[in-house]
Amino acid sequence: MPQWIWEQANWPAFVWDSESLVRPLGNVREQFGALRGALASLGMRVELDTALSAMTADVVGSSEIEGVVLDAAQVRSSVAMRLGLETAGLPVPSHYIDGLVDVMVDACRNADAPMSHEQLWAYHRKLFPAGGSEVGGYRHGNEPMRVISGVIGQENVHFEAPPSAQVPGMMDELIEWVNGEHTVEPILKAGVAALWFVTIHPFYDGNGRLSRTLTDKLLARADAMPQRYYSMTSAIQQRRMSYYRMLESTQRGGLDITPWLSWFLDCLSGALENADLVIGQAIRRARFWDAHVQIAFNDRQRRVLLRLMEPFEGKLTTSKYAKLAKCSGDTALRDLKELVFFGILDTEGIGRGTHYVWNRSAWPDV
Repeated sequence: MPQWIWEQANWPAFVWDSESLVRPLGNVREQFGALRGALASLGMRVELDTALSAMTADVVGSSEIEGVVLDAAQVRSSVAMRLGLETAGLPVPSHYIDGLVDVMVDACRNADAPMSHEQLWAYHRKLFPAGGSEVGGYRHGNEPMRVISGVIGQENVHFEAPPSAQVPGMMDELIEWVNGEHTVEPILKAGVAALWFVTIHPFYDGNGRLSRTLTDKLLARADAMPQRYYSMTSAIQQRRMSYYRMLESTQRGGLDITPWLSWFLDCLSGALENADLVIGQAIRRARFWDAHVQIAFNDRQRRVLLRLMEPFEGKLTTSKYAKLAKCSGDTALRDLKELVFFGILDTEGIGRGTHYVWNRSAWPDV
């Protein structure tokens, strides 16, 4: 009896109950329509700021799912450059981060371009710029390939991937389906392809990130938006435990993937709901800079204020400012005193307990 989905006799002939997906699919389509309507009412500046935040969250979140923590400011800087936005106050991104951003931007901007082995290999090299024999090609040898968690001796096997000898042929089938299948509803197609790719697990490492890249590519085809204004990856990250549970149960099941597609649509709906918050924040940022256009903020101040406009952990102290702005303590104190003088920040506490908070008239509802 087959243990894994790829061992089923009719693999990869996936089936699903279309009738049970009508309502969630219709809800997602309505959300797409509402997002397009909201974007159409915004100026280009706010629209691009929304894309900047969503794409930054996508890159940062995709790496965090794999246990890799990126410098969000560097990611934001890299995305901003590719959107043609100002990067004053933002750090210069590393080549590694530039590579991650390039993968996402290329997948979405060239969503209608055919998928190919060569493109996937190129993306893989971007994810692992240090190179090596395992980079830029499909896995081979070292069987079995398992996705596990837990401590040594008490591992939990979530699923086992197909033998490496089968990977090239399976990837041929997937690529042919992605490029040639035009009868499956485009949003569902993204969900099917994501599952199919992660089941094959064609690379030694980076499969999760590339499956999410493929998802972004096919969703960009489905929503006809070459830039991301919502982050599917962030929604997956928020549902990380349910993602692994659903993935494991699907891998151990048959070819009816209705539960997986239902979960996928629910996750996508959550991502689109979060887009409303991202748009709201972009509008607030635009209003802030417009209201204070007469103030000549320096690059350090702009960098820290941008960080304060995002969810910010802890309190802003002089030492934390110096770390964020990469400056001396004396320079940090001088910058902060200016921001207080301008009415942007207020002080709280005394002595060593002094910290800085938003002036509510400058950034309301904090």
